Amino acid sequence: MFRGLLGRNNFRELRNPDQDSQNKREQDIQNKRGGGGHFSVLRTKITDPEILVKSLQDLGIIVKREADVRGSNGQRVRSDIVAVLEGDYDLGWIRNTDGSFDLIVDVLGVAQKHNQTELINSINAKYAVNKTLKEIKERGLNQRDL
Repeated sequence: MFRGLLGRNNFRELRNPDQDSQNKREQDIQNKRGGGGHFSVLRTKITDPEILVKSLQDLGIIVKREADVRGSNGQRVRSDIVAVLEGDYDLGWIRNTDGSFDLIVDVLGVAQKHNQTELINSINAKYAVNKTLKEIKERGLNQRDL
């Protein structure tokens, strides 16, 4: 009904430009799949880059900022935060316009050397602990007060 009133061109003008750039970035990542790449984009609830970096470092993972995530066949995707993993594949996080981060990963590649479920669960668990500790500290409480 509204499509007829607005028309296709008018509807496009109502779109959020930030969303357009996010969609373009996601499309660019998806296009990497064409040449045998297997990059997946996974939504996360991670919002604090400093806590993410600390969590990765706490787990003994080397972290790079504004670096490439390594994938199949030498493909790479630029990410805000990269967890450099043992082997030929990495995990990456790209910030969305809403402040959350998407996880960028070549699922098949990472699975060659790592149990993905355990790896991602350990990162999420460490992030949750570090985020909680930061919030407690900001409220002026000590861990021993809990």
